[in-house]
Amino acid sequence: MATMAEISAAINLIDAKKQNLHKSFLHLQSQSPPSFNLPLNWSDLDSYFTTLHNSLHSKFNLLQTLPPPSDPLTVQARPELKSFCQNSDGLGLNRFIALAPDRQSILSELPDAYRYAPDAPEMVLDATVSFYSPEFNGTELRLFRSGCLILLEALVHVKPDITIELKDKAAEMAVQWNQVRVSSPGPVKAKEQNALGFLLLVGAYGLVDRFSIDDIIDCFLVVATNRHTIDLCRRIIPASNINDVIQKLIDRDMHVTAVNFSIELEKTDEFPPVGLLEERKLRSMMVIEEMRMNVKDLHVCNAVMMKEISTMKSIIECIEENHLQPEYPKDSVVELVNRLESELLSLQPGWQDDLMTL
Repeated sequence: MATMAEISAAINLIDAKKQNLHKSFLHLQSQSPPSFNLPLNWSDLDSYFTTLHNSLHSKFNLLQTLPPPSDPLTVQARPELKSFCQNSDGLGLNRFIALAPDRQSILSELPDAYRYAPDAPEMVLDATVSFYSPEFNGTELRLFRSGCLILLEALVHVKPDITIELKDKAAEMAVQWNQVRVSSPGPVKAKEQNALGFLLLVGAYGLVDRFSIDDIIDCFLVVATNRHTIDLCRRIIPASNINDVIQKLIDRDMHVTAVNFSIELEKTDEFPPVGLLEERKLRSMMVIEEMRMNVKDLHVCNAVMMKEISTMKSIIECIEENHLQPEYPKDSVVELVNRLESELLSLQPGWQDDLMTL
């Protein structure tokens, strides 16, 4: 089901879509023979779309006045969660979450459970202080950290009052986490977890003003491919810096991710989705063409082709997920992908197995 923000974003795109339709109409009119009369003129279509737009806008305004449904993050907590919170047993709560088979379900129950804690922010901070604890390793450490992330994410949604003393304590911990994050080489998944932990800590305890906004934005770039973090970006990044996040994604050649951010954060006027996707498709073609001309190593060619094919598949997925077909038909991109996959298969026997991993 679409959220209010998604409905609002869709309504805000109507004018731009109508302008594109008008251009197409004028083009069709200019290409038609003099003897051919279109069944409708633009004023008729414009009047029709204006009526629809006004009707949708009125219904949306009415929808906003209705009582909202219950927040999925405020469902009733199970007794175990309430008990841990009543006893301020953050470590016990973390262990319970880490070992639970339904950790995401627990996320929706924690806001209710936090109401039973004498001081939920202090309890969560105590529970997450060992995010980088040497006591754990391997699977146990990953589970413990996932519990920490869930505790922090629920606190972000709760937006509790936090004392200056606790905020200072959380800031000290955030500084340490950030230092470890920056200095830890580690695999990609570990880097993403470290970045997400730092961002949730900053968001839960209102610490954005304690750090460089550039550092925080760079942290978002590490986890940006997970669309789940877009809402976190909305909650943490000041509105005046949202454009900086999207621009940095583009600068890093992450156009598809930039489109998701642009749409969900209602920045499509500044960052038009179709333009970004077309730019990324053309860039892929330029990379492939340059590879054809200059690279002789078949394994390098294989890697380049697979990377760019994967990127174009993500463009297709983005078109589908964001319902961009009317503005950017995916057929041409699908045809391009099929042609490139055929080329890839013809380059060297045995590459079919690699292709299946795309």
